Amino acid sequence: MSDLVEFLHAQIVEDERDTPSCDHMDYQDRFPGSRFLDEAEVKRKLIKLHSGEHYCPDPTSTYYGYMAGWAEEKDHPQLCPVLRLLGSLYAARPGYRQEWRP
Repeated sequence: MSDLVEFLHAQIVEDERDTPSCDHMDYQDRFPGSRFLDEAEVKRKLIKLHSGEHYCPDPTSTYYGYMAGWAEEKDHPQLCPVLRLLGSLYAARPGYRQEWRP
């Protein structure tokens, strides 16, 4: 598991811990289905889909895409652009690394 993936999982756990309680009726009316918890689950699914070796389009490249998670040197895999974008949501938090920027 990459450092970025570990960082993302830790941030999602922190988001869930800080999620407002759904006990208050007004909150339930404004955020049906607990949007915050639904968002955390979607992020986990994105991480699962984009972790490890896979083909992923790179919107910042002139190429159509590349094999994310694969590199000539095993210790330095290419980071998936989707995970980089997801990580950018947490750029202001401690532990975020500049090399993860999209």
